[in-house]
Amino acid sequence: MKKKIAIVENTINNVGGRERVSINLANSLTENFDVYIICFYKGNTECPYYINEEVKIFYLNEFKGKRRKAIVKYIIQTRNLIKSLCIDIIIAAGRNAIPIIPIASIGLNIKNVFWEHVTLSSKYIETTNYQKIIFDFITFIIVNFFNEIVVLTDSEKNNYINKCGANSLNVHTVPNLIDDDVILSDGKKKKRERKIISVGRIASEKNYESIIRVAAKVLAEKQNWVWEVYGDGDEKYLNKLIQYKNIFSLDRLIFKGKASDLKEIYSNASLLVLTSKYESFGLVLVESKLNGIPAIAFNVDSGPRDIISDGLDGFLIKPFDEDLMANKICYLISDESLLQMFSDNCYDNADKFKNGNILKKWIKLLL
Repeated sequence: MKKKIAIVENTINNVGGRERVSINLANSLTENFDVYIICFYKGNTECPYYINEEVKIFYLNEFKGKRRKAIVKYIIQTRNLIKSLCIDIIIAAGRNAIPIIPIASIGLNIKNVFWEHVTLSSKYIETTNYQKIIFDFITFIIVNFFNEIVVLTDSEKNNYINKCGANSLNVHTVPNLIDDDVILSDGKKKKRERKIISVGRIASEKNYESIIRVAAKVLAEKQNWVWEVYGDGDEKYLNKLIQYKNIFSLDRLIFKGKASDLKEIYSNASLLVLTSKYESFGLVLVESKLNGIPAIAFNVDSGPRDIISDGLDGFLIKPFDEDLMANKICYLISDESLLQMFSDNCYDNADKFKNGNILKKWIKLLL
């Protein structure tokens, strides 16, 4: 008889990286487990991602309530549901499930797994003292009231052990699963265009201002190259970025909006650039690696350094040295043989990010 696993999410009906990887995990686990996704609310939209018909979805509420008022209701609803479904293992996907899951499972014979989707370093960037206190309180609950903690990088594992006092035996590094439909089966054979891309949610922590300033330097020197930015999100922030871009008269830096076909985007790009202030993982860095696209990123605390092999398949740049980043981009795209070598190296050291190896780690952890 298969064990029953519930992945608990805020909602899966938003367009976002965490929602996407939660569904990828649920779909991938159906061969070994009975899989459920429990969402605190549904919202006005339908899930934008493919869900295996064997995955059962439960929405506790139609719409999102104010968290402070809804938290007791969420605890009661979650507890009743996991009891009725006879859940064996709960995977709390992200910090929205805290403290709901530990309280809802009190006295039940359930294995609680916390799946971290942020970096501990993020609390030090653009947060108030109150937010830092809440962040630390949630981290305390994670370390002390979950059986296992899953993080995305070895850097984050070390942070949990050395900074938060987590038991090293209970913290596991498991990279995110990648959508199969964004990986080119014949990536090496694709003819790359003179195109740089950046992919990600439009949000301030992604630091698109740096992309604009770096692009101004690169595109001034490389007249036959274009730079395309894919992603949607904060419309107010996007409008500010477009106004800022116009100051530099950057016609060849194009904000393309939502990426409807990532495989097509990856099929002809030559280089990916990431300028985030912080990353918990860097899903687009793995996607680019698996598609043979070298990447250049700021060497922030977690994420890029666990994916990019500096000087082999990309470059790690001292945060936030925009001149050095622009120089490295120009250096790499000026040498076609070096760019091809970096592309070939992407495939050579990508095994740990392949879905089959990642799924084995999850199954070993959950069985």
